[in-house]
Amino acid sequence: MHSIDLLDYQYDFLSLTCPNAALIGGVGTGKTMVLAYFILDMISKYPKTKGMIVANTYSQLLNSTLEPLFSILDELGIPYTKHISSKYIMIYKTKIYCYSLEKVDNIRGIEVGYIASDEAAYAKDKKAYDTIKTRLRCKHGPLYYRAFSTKNGYNYFYDMYASPDKSNSWPVIEAQTSDNTFLPEQYIRDLLDDYGSIDAPMYKQEVLNEYVNLTSGSVYWSFDRNIHVKPTKLDNVTHTHVGVDFNIDQMSAIYTQMRGETLHVCKEVSLTEQNANTFMLAERMSKDLFDYPYRSIIPDSTGKARKTSSQKSDHQILRDAGFRLDVTTNPPIRDRQNSVNRMFNLHNIVIDPSCTNLIKELETLSARDKEGDTVHISVALGYIINKLSPVIRKPKSTMIQR
Repeated sequence: MHSIDLLDYQYDFLSLTCPNAALIGGVGTGKTMVLAYFILDMISKYPKTKGMIVANTYSQLLNSTLEPLFSILDELGIPYTKHISSKYIMIYKTKIYCYSLEKVDNIRGIEVGYIASDEAAYAKDKKAYDTIKTRLRCKHGPLYYRAFSTKNGYNYFYDMYASPDKSNSWPVIEAQTSDNTFLPEQYIRDLLDDYGSIDAPMYKQEVLNEYVNLTSGSVYWSFDRNIHVKPTKLDNVTHTHVGVDFNIDQMSAIYTQMRGETLHVCKEVSLTEQNANTFMLAERMSKDLFDYPYRSIIPDSTGKARKTSSQKSDHQILRDAGFRLDVTTNPPIRDRQNSVNRMFNLHNIVIDPSCTNLIKELETLSARDKEGDTVHISVALGYIINKLSPVIRKPKSTMIQR
C-alpha cells in the first residue's frame, strides 16, 4: 500500500468537481504529477469511459507528460501498456488517448469522458482548446476538462482563466515554485542564478507565477551601456570565440574571449555592401584573426545547409578558409535572449565601445520587432552565450511525494 502526500494546492485541485478548472504554477510545482493523479482518479471513479491526455508537441507529450505518468504507474505497481504509435495507452482496462496539438484536427471523431491538457497556455491559439473540448461527450464520464500550465503572457489562456472580464466562474488554483516544499532549496537558488534576477521577466513568469507581458518592451532589458560598455581588446593567448549570423543582406560576426566568467566582446564585423557573402566574410575574418591561433566559430546552425554564396554551404566555406566550427543547434529565440540577459544581469559581459552596431541593437530591439529583419550582431552574440553559458531549463519533477 502506497501513501501519497500531496501539498495543499495539489489536494485542493484534485478535489474539484466542476467541469472546467486550471492548475497554474511555476516550474517544479508538480503540475504534471497532479495530471497523472487526476488520470488515475478518473480511471478509478469512471471505469466505463475513455480519457485523453494532450500536449502541444509530440516531443513534449512523450518526454514531459507521459514519462512522469509512467514513473508513477511503475512506482505504484499499476499495470499499463503503451500503444504510442496508435496514440493511446491502456491503464488497467481503460484506454487513455494521447495526442499532440500539432495537428489538432486529428482528434476529431473521438469521444472521451475527461481530458487533461499539459502546458495548456502554450497552445498556439484557442482553436486547439475549442477542438479538444468538443470531444467531451461520453455519457459514462464526468466531462471534466483540466488544464495544467505555466503562465505564458496575456494570451487566450489568460483571457479564459484570469482576465477580470472573463465570463465564466471556472476555479483556478495557483502556486509559485517555492510553494513546493518537497523541492531542494538548491533548486530554487539555481533557478535564480539561471534567470539572473528576480526582476527578469522569465523569472517572474516561470518561478514567481506572475503574468508578464513578454511581447512588448525591450528584449535586452538588462543591458546598461554605463555598466557593460568598457574598452577591451583581443589577446593572442586566450581562445577567441567568433559568433556568425548568415544573412543575404548582411553578414555579421563578433569576436569574443571568455576570461574567467566574463565574456569580453572585443570587435564586430558587419558586411552590408551589395553582394556581401560568406566568402567575403571568411576573407575578412582570416585577415582580422591572422595573429590569433586559438579560435573557433560558433555559427548560425542553419548555415550547414543554407547556401548564401555558392554551391557550398556557408559552414563549408568557413571550413575551407581554415576555421574550426563548433557544432551547435540554434536554440529557441526566447531561450537565447534569456541567456544573454542573464549574463548582463550577472555583469559577466564587457563590450568594447567600437561595437556600435551591437550596442544599438541591444538598446533598441523590442519584442514587437521581427528579430531577423531588425538585428544580426546581437543574434551572433546570443549564439556564443548559448554555447558557453546557456540557461538550462529545469526538468519537471517526477518524484512521488509521500
